[in-house]
Amino acid sequence: MNISRISSLIRSIDTGYFPNLLILVLSAAVLLLISITRFLSGIPVNYSLVDGTAAAIAVFLSWALTREMDPDNDYTAILAAFLVAGYIYLNAVPNLLLILWLLLIFRILSRTSGNEVTMIDSLVVFIVGVWIILDHSWIFGPVMSAFYILDSRLPPAGRRHLYFAIISIIISVVLIGIKNSESMEIFLEVFYILFTITVLYIPAILISKPVKSMDDKGKAFLSSKRIQIVRLIGLKTFVMAALLIGADGLVMLSTLWIAMVSVSVTWLYANIMPYLRILND
Repeated sequence: MNISRISSLIRSIDTGYFPNLLILVLSAAVLLLISITRFLSGIPVNYSLVDGTAAAIAVFLSWALTREMDPDNDYTAILAAFLVAGYIYLNAVPNLLLILWLLLIFRILSRTSGNEVTMIDSLVVFIVGVWIILDHSWIFGPVMSAFYILDSRLPPAGRRHLYFAIISIIISVVLIGIKNSESMEIFLEVFYILFTITVLYIPAILISKPVKSMDDKGKAFLSSKRIQIVRLIGLKTFVMAALLIGADGLVMLSTLWIAMVSVSVTWLYANIMPYLRILND
């Protein structure tokens, strides 16, 4: 059975390619480290293994998420994975379902698999998105709506996504009316984090270079406009969570803003360092 006829969301991993092998090794190392650390702290071995496995999955998903945001630079995703591993060691494992949902959105937008988006893909993103909206916050409704609208407009257009966008908007409006509003309290520290990451990240959206990577089938170059939109959706999600949920929003989306920081670091290194070298010479 050809899985690409069912879903465009699955991508294979070439373990002969060093960055891919590195993320697998890092994920395994995180599994062992977190499991052992939890066990030594007095947590039963079965729960320690669950925590370690969840941490390893989070690190791997953070790598995959960042790959969709910056397909031309392999080590941007590796940097994000290491940062997420450190974050998990110092704090806690982020919400895996939320990371996976963002990954699916980004993967459909970027078209990195090279396969046509199927109805199953659209439904999976929608069903998981509705669950996240109901379980976490209405703010993910506008994010999902923006994703569907933009994907329906960008070539190759997924026209049916316009209908999903309308339904997403209706769900968001209804939930806003029911829940009234999220807490608008925002601490100064959250604002500083929001401002700093946004300022560093915006150039990576506005002044991004044409994408040189090809899709997984090797038949076409990835769309620079689509990768730009992926980054824009990431920024929209981060800003809404920080402003409308506050510190809890930053914790909830820790993987996303770490990916954004990694993309910003790579962009700054690629675009600023050459000028600094010229000045030094």
